[in-house]
Amino acid sequence: MKKFLMAALLFAAASLCSFAQDSPDFRVASVFSDHMVFQRDTLAPVWGWAEPGAKVTVTPSWDNKKYTATTDAQGRWEVYVQTPQAGGPYSVKIVSKAGRIVLEDVLSGEVWLCSGQSNMELPVIGASSQPVEGGVEAILSAGSFMDRIRVLNIKADKKNEPQQDIDNHWELPDPSLSLLYERKSRSHFPYCKLAIFQNYSSLYMTRSQFPGITGSFVK
Repeated sequence: MKKFLMAALLFAAASLCSFAQDSPDFRVASVFSDHMVFQRDTLAPVWGWAEPGAKVTVTPSWDNKKYTATTDAQGRWEVYVQTPQAGGPYSVKIVSKAGRIVLEDVLSGEVWLCSGQSNMELPVIGASSQPVEGGVEAILSAGSFMDRIRVLNIKADKKNEPQQDIDNHWELPDPSLSLLYERKSRSHFPYCKLAIFQNYSSLYMTRSQFPGITGSFVK
């Protein structure tokens, strides 16, 4: 009897450990990470990959509602979550039999797309031989609103077809980006930046994948 109980306990412990560990086949697209911003008051897509036929449940903390999908033959899954009014921080839990992913410090607010040529890469402070007028003052005043801004910089790259994922993640902004958001910061809404720096780069998603997104093109 004792051997049976010990075997049962070991089996239960092994089951719990296997659930806690993320399978390499179970992941969410890189655009969904800690510090991200969802477009407020809309149905926003969340997608990723797992084993074909697996059930995946997404639960955001703002409503604790469960959004469920089953992966297709290629292992891709996608759900649309109803986002709240501007606010946060929240968390988003993504669970399947292969493991669990939790996104922390998630905001709901305005999502801005910023695109342009190589000058999009010029920081507010400017270059050593090309300072930006007012850049230092903007950086010094950045602390008053930087907590409401999150940044996802999409690196320049060439692709022959649309991409469903990128090798990057959301970050808290560097103060040198402050000038770009100075006027927007007067609102109480969180903001974010999705940037493509070169004309020949391909954005991995289309506007239809983020319904209600606000586009802002900055040169």
